[in-house]
Amino acid sequence: GSINSLWMVREEARRLGWPRLPMSWCEGPFFPTNPGALSERAQMDYQVRYLLLGMAYGVEEFRSGIVPQDAGNYYGAEHYGAGIIHRTPLDHPKPAVAAVATMTSMLCGFETVGGIDTGRLTTYCLEFRRPRDGAKVYALWRVTGVVQARVKVRGTQGTITDAMGNAASVAAPGGILPMTISPSPVWLTGVEKVESFEFDEPVYDTAPA
Repeated sequence: GSINSLWMVREEARRLGWPRLPMSWCEGPFFPTNPGALSERAQMDYQVRYLLLGMAYGVEEFRSGIVPQDAGNYYGAEHYGAGIIHRTPLDHPKPAVAAVATMTSMLCGFETVGGIDTGRLTTYCLEFRRPRDGAKVYALWRVTGVVQARVKVRGTQGTITDAMGNAASVAAPGGILPMTISPSPVWLTGVEKVESFEFDEPVYDTAPA
């Protein structure tokens, strides 16, 4: 659960001079949508965000991390009941299926560059680059709440793709591109570089009773 521990592992390997070996993601994460657990929307957000953070911390091989179907027994439901598809025999997909597919399509052929400082500890921007032509793609999200942002970019127009793969062209007059950032990662393409951010006050859901 403490994904930032990956940074400590990488730093210790570097400090001790270990051979350069791939960092492999071997188990989890598990985000269940059983009654009393996460909503399917929250599962979708967490699933993509954990994979993005893994890449940011240097994971090169994902040997696990996505459970196909929900478990059908008590043990599985309590321990691994985190499928992105409903249990057999229903087998219909949850929103996380589309979000993971969107992430895969956006990042195919790209390499992780690293994080960009947004000036807000709750708001993330992760940069990827395609080696063959230098194209960039940026993943952006918040921990919680929704905020209207003005992103300073190099370029006059960008494309924003949401978690469901819906793409929209957005003009950036004077290099200022307006966008909405929420807990669901969105993808920014078509700009040469993201340079800085300005934010309105975030808006949050009503606090629980």
